[in-house]
This record gives sequence, C-alpha cells and structure tokens, in this order.
Amino acid sequence: MNEQTGSFTNERTVFTAGKNVVYFLAPFLLGGALWFIAPPVGLDMQGWRMLVIFISTLLGVMIMPLPMSAVTLIGVVALGITGTLPVKDALAGYSDPVTWLVVLAFFISHGFIKTGLGIRVAYYFMRLFGKRTLTLGYGLAFTDLMLAPAMPSTTARAGAVVHPIMKSIAQVYDSLPGKTAHRMGSFLTMVVFHGNVITSAMFITAMAGNPLIVKLAASHGIEITWGSWTLAALFPGLVCLLLMPSILYKLMPQAVSMANNELIKMGPLKASERVMAYTFVGLLVLWIFGQSLGLNSTLVAMLGVCALLVSGVLRWDDITGNKGAWDTMIWFGAFIT
Repeated sequence: MNEQTGSFTNERTVFTAGKNVVYFLAPFLLGGALWFIAPPVGLDMQGWRMLVIFISTLLGVMIMPLPMSAVTLIGVVALGITGTLPVKDALAGYSDPVTWLVVLAFFISHGFIKTGLGIRVAYYFMRLFGKRTLTLGYGLAFTDLMLAPAMPSTTARAGAVVHPIMKSIAQVYDSLPGKTAHRMGSFLTMVVFHGNVITSAMFITAMAGNPLIVKLAASHGIEITWGSWTLAALFPGLVCLLLMPSILYKLMPQAVSMANNELIKMGPLKASERVMAYTFVGLLVLWIFGQSLGLNSTLVAMLGVCALLVSGVLRWDDITGNKGAWDTMIWFGAFIT
C-alpha cells in the first residue's frame, strides 16, 4: 500500500512539475512564434514587437508561472534586451505620476488600518443602520464607500475592514457557512462583494486599475482629474449602492448592540485616529479642488503621506514594509510602460 501511495505521489509530482514547465515556457513560445511574423500594414516593426511582448506578458499574467510582478518585470526586461525600447523608456512607467499615485494611496490606506479608524467607521455605520438586516447591508456598503477614496486595494478595503465586521455579525446570529448561512450570512457576504465592486468604480484611487484608464485617456488628449471622475461616477454609483441591498430579513437589533459594545471597547477617538481623519478630509478637499490650485492628485497624495509620517501616524518602516504597495508598483509601472 505504501509503495502504491509513494508511486502515486511521485507521478503527481512529475505531472505538476511538467505542468509548471509548460506554463513557464508558454509566454516565450507565443512571443517567439509571433516575433518573426511581418507586422500588419500600417504598423512599424517597433510597434509590432511592443505588441508581441505585451501579449506574451499578458499570457504570463493569466497563467501565472510566476507571481504577476515577476512576470511583468520579465516583460520590461524583454523590451530592453530586444532593443524594442531603450532602457530609459522601458522604465518610464515607474516614474509616471499615475504609478506613484497608486503606491501612495496604499500607504494612506495603511493608516486607516493601523490607527483603527477604518474599523471605527464600520462600527459607526453598524450602529446607525443595524436595526434590520437590509439596513445592515446598507451599513456595510456605505462603510466601503467611505473608505474607497483612500484605499486602492480592494482586498485591503473589503478583506481587512468590512469583511471581518460582517463575519462577526453573522457569527452573532449563528449564520455560518453551511446549513445556517441562509439566515443572513449569505446576504451580507454578497452585499460586501458587490458593494466593493461598485465603490471601486467611483473614485480614481479606489482601485489600482483605475489610473490606467486615466493614463489611456490622457494618451488620446482627454484629461480626467480626480474630481471629474468622481463627479461622473458618483450618481450611478450611489444609485447602484441604493438598489443593490434589496433583500429584507427579519428585525435583528442585536447588531446595533454589538456595534455599541465594540465602540465602547475602542473608547474615544485616539489622537492618531483624529490625525488620520483630518488628513483624509484634507486629501479629499485637495483632490477635488487641487487642480485650481495647481496641485495634481499625485502631489496631493505625497503631501498626505508626508503629513502622516511627520505626525507619527505612519513610521518609515510602515512604508518600506508595505509589500502590497511595492508589489503593485512593479506590475503597474510595467503596464504603464
């Protein structure tokens, strides 16, 4: 029996290794096959090779033989090695203000998590909206909405702030995965998921991919500012958030009690939370009106991060240790290029 089990394990290991090799080679094989094809009419050789490297990199991102940042870094190296772009131009995406806007927003979002202000905002909404299951769903959705302008990581926003609160509420009502999820847990989970998707489209800084749209529009002569994006997306976004949590369950006042108890445990606003709140409000004001003052969105975000560093809300270790921010910079800068 042990021999059979060992044989099966070895075969599975060999199969997995072979599969990984295929995944690793696939982008190179695709690029090699396309590389020597004559470019279509109207496209010069440099443009064609840019497209080939981009498509090959995109395939690597989809099948993931390596982490996404590693794949995109290889794509940037390919631009330089093949002479498709000079090294300076291949690295241009990493100096782009849009790339830094995303990275800086990650640092600002860390302030919400570190100070506990994000959790406090969530509990305030739970206390305000927690009378019924439906309004509880609205509370979760609007918590996400409040945090979205300064949290470009959907994982950080939903996973680190909103979802843990939702899970705690579901546990209070013994609504857990399995037989009891239908009581309210499934409903609240779907509200958190769809609410996160909606709010991600409402602000440039709500999702890492949004600045790519801004960059693409700019390449066609269309300028999109933080304020103009928000103004255009606010109404349809709010309509979606108001319509999305449409299922009403029975009255459940215990959610309000739980939020009150958690807020009591947290005590009054700490100094770090106040600084974080003031900084966040200041960022929103400058993002909206900064253009008239000659301040672009990236410079405003830099100002916000500096304020958090000077005030002690963030330490330099928080900046250097934010793996999500630097990981995003690697793949985002590559796609900007």
